[in-house]
Amino acid sequence: MAWEANILDYGAVGDGSIDDTNAFRNALNSGAGSIVVPMGNFKITSKLYVPANVTMRGIGRLSKILKGFNGDMIEMGTDAKLIELELDGKGATYAGRGVIIASGHNQKIVDCTIINTAGYCIEFTNPGAGIISTVEDVLMYTISRTLPAVKFPDTENNGDRKLISVDCGGGVLADFAGCSTTIVAHCNTIGVIFRPESKKVCLVANRLAGGTVGLNVEIYGTNHVIVGNISATPIIIKAGTSGSSVVGNSAVIIDETGGGNKVDNKQPGVTVNDNYGATHMDSSYLVLGGGGKSPNAASISFGDGSGWKLNIGTKKNGAFAPLFSFFDKGCLYFEPMKDYHAVNGTLFVDIADNKLKYKDVGGIVRNLY
Repeated sequence: MAWEANILDYGAVGDGSIDDTNAFRNALNSGAGSIVVPMGNFKITSKLYVPANVTMRGIGRLSKILKGFNGDMIEMGTDAKLIELELDGKGATYAGRGVIIASGHNQKIVDCTIINTAGYCIEFTNPGAGIISTVEDVLMYTISRTLPAVKFPDTENNGDRKLISVDCGGGVLADFAGCSTTIVAHCNTIGVIFRPESKKVCLVANRLAGGTVGLNVEIYGTNHVIVGNISATPIIIKAGTSGSSVVGNSAVIIDETGGGNKVDNKQPGVTVNDNYGATHMDSSYLVLGGGGKSPNAASISFGDGSGWKLNIGTKKNGAFAPLFSFFDKGCLYFEPMKDYHAVNGTLFVDIADNKLKYKDVGGIVRNLY
C-alpha cells in the first residue's frame, strides 16, 4: 500500500452538483495508501469510510466535500487520516454528523475545516474508540453555537485523545461526557461541557470566550487539570468534583466543593495582598468581605508601611478605615463611636467627648478618667 490515487482518476467531477460518492468510494477501496482530493466542490450522497492506514488528503479549503444527504459524512478506521480537507455539512438542509470514530485507534484529523453540521462535527461513538487519536489545527463548528463540535463517549476507562489548536468559530468545543484522559490545548472556543462522569481532562492554555453567550465553565468529574486558561466567564468547580487542579488561570474561580481539589482561586469576598520581603515588609493585608452594605466588614491589615501595626476595620468611601489598631509600641487605637453602638462589656472611645469609656455588662457607660 504505497501508491497514491487521485479521485479524478475514478470519475470525480467536483462541480458541486454531480454526485461524486462512487468516485470517492472506488478510490478509497483501491488499495492506495494516499487518496488525493484536488481543488473542487465534491458532492457526496452517502457516508464514506476511510479504511485503516489510509490518508485522504486535499489542498486546504479549496478541496471541499459537500453533504447532499441525511446522515454522517465520514467514518475513520484505525490509523486513518484526514489532512487539509473541508467538510461542509449543509446543516440547514441535511441532518447528521461530520466525522464519526466508532472503533480503532490513532486516527488523525489535521489542518481540516469541518463546518455547518447539524450534528457533532466529530463524535467518538463508543467507549475506547479513537484511543490516542489527534485533532489538530482544525476549524470546526456546528450550525448551533451551543451544540459542541466534538462529543466524547458516555462511559469508558481509557481514551488518551488530544484536541490541539482547534478554533470553534464562536461555538462550544466539546462535550467531554464520560471521557477518560483527554488533552485540550491552545483552542479558541466559547466553552466546554464537563459531566460528573468526565475523568482526567487536561485543559491547558485555551481561550474560553463564554461571555459572548453567558456560558460559564462548570467543572464536574474527577482528576482534571485546568491550567493557564483565559476565560471571559467564571470557572466554577461544582460540588462533587474531586482530585483536580485548577491553577494559574486568568478567570474568576469559584470553588463549590469545600475541598478535595487544588485551587489557587481568589475566593469571592477575599482579598490578600502579601508584601512579604518588600520595602515595607509589614504593608500586607487580608480582606474578608461581609457583603451587603458593609462589603469589607472584616478587613484586617498588617501595617501601612509606616510601622508595625495590626488594623481591623472596614471600607469607607472606597478606602480602608481602621476601627481598631494595635501598634508595635503596645498602643491601642479605637475609632470614636456613639455609646449605644458599643457592646456591653467592652472598652470604646465615645464620639461625644473623645474619652475612653467602659460599657459594663449591664449597659451602663462608665468614664475611665
